[in-house]
Amino acid sequence: MAGWLRSHQESLYLQPGGEPPVAFGEDWMHMRLLGAVVYAPLRTRQGLTGWLALGTKRSGEPYNSHDLEFLSALADQSALGIENARLFGHVRRNLAAITEMKNMMDDVFSSIASGVITTNTQDRVTLFNRAAESIIGLPASQAIGCSCEEISQPLGAILRPLVSLVRQQDAPVIGHEAQPDLPGRGRVWLRMHLSPLKDSHDVTSGVAIVVDDLTEQRQLEARVRTVRETFERYVAPTVVERLLSNPDSVRLGGIRQEITSLYADIRGFTAFSEKESPETQVEVLNRHLELATEAILAQEGTLDKFVGDAAMAFFNAPVEQEDHTLRAVLAAIAVQDAVRAGHAEMDERQRLHFGIGIAVGQAVVGNIGSAAHQQNFTAIGDCVNFSSRLSDIAGPGQVLMSAQAYANVKDRVEARLVGPVQVKGHSRPDEVYEAIGLKQTGQ
Repeated sequence: MAGWLRSHQESLYLQPGGEPPVAFGEDWMHMRLLGAVVYAPLRTRQGLTGWLALGTKRSGEPYNSHDLEFLSALADQSALGIENARLFGHVRRNLAAITEMKNMMDDVFSSIASGVITTNTQDRVTLFNRAAESIIGLPASQAIGCSCEEISQPLGAILRPLVSLVRQQDAPVIGHEAQPDLPGRGRVWLRMHLSPLKDSHDVTSGVAIVVDDLTEQRQLEARVRTVRETFERYVAPTVVERLLSNPDSVRLGGIRQEITSLYADIRGFTAFSEKESPETQVEVLNRHLELATEAILAQEGTLDKFVGDAAMAFFNAPVEQEDHTLRAVLAAIAVQDAVRAGHAEMDERQRLHFGIGIAVGQAVVGNIGSAAHQQNFTAIGDCVNFSSRLSDIAGPGQVLMSAQAYANVKDRVEARLVGPVQVKGHSRPDEVYEAIGLKQTGQ
């Protein structure tokens, strides 16, 4: 039946008692069970899609030519309706798929951390994702439809020539960085990538702009540089790396805290200077101060400064140390041991000694000086002055401690009471102890 209707392009009417087309063959025995006598083809532009099968009239009269024409027209209209229904279903499925894809793309663009902006051929904004709203500080409702230059000044003035360049050269602009002052945000660091927006025919239909906010990264890099520049001169590399692992924890403005101050002064350097040339003085001084520096940094102390023939250091800042006083005492003992060992390689006339003072107390620690010219990370407090006074009265090779310093380390350090000592700047004498060495285990 399908083959006959496809080839004859007309309705088939089998009159009562008539014979079916020869082409039907034995298939006619099965088709008779339908009880149909008229078969009207359903045709579309794509060809035969089916047919209408009708039985005899209720009146029993045969179908005439007008009936067959009407049924052919009805079949044509039915075929058109069926085709339209199929097309509508196809369009609806496509629309649902496109809507789902658009929603998914909207979700993707909304979840992207980078700002995404697209423009059309008139440089009008057509897409402005959630990240772009956050970075630029402008709602999408105000951005879409605006020209690039109108987005947000001064960013718009930066984008306009870049968009024009991409359109003129039909080539991307990668990694352009700018530092605009945005309303509500102040100075920000932005990195922008611009590229031609192509349609399915590879025709440029606009420009795609990806904006990355580098503000926090650049601020962190600046803090890291500040920490590195501030502390590389003062503390051991391991301490610097510990500080860099969390630069936000470093406060440079001056913090009051407990520290242990160590002051190491070379005994007899003035008399030595009278007999030696300036070049020899500097050489010998540097050799001794180098020994002190290595011992202090080995205990992760902060090397504050060199004052003439003396070295000043403190512990428990910028990194907190539970055993800061013990570290200071260990550093002082190591200095004296290193000096004695180093003397074996020095001329007898160049063998100098340190007198070291150690004191514990509250101090203000931070960057001190002129912000415009020079600042030093240092400690200011009575304990610093006290350690300096103790070093003044310490003999060659001697380590003197304040009573509080001794109390902090008495379980680990062997010491002897020197006695009440009146130091400059204190109204009453202070108990002073001499560190002899470390106690033996179990002592």
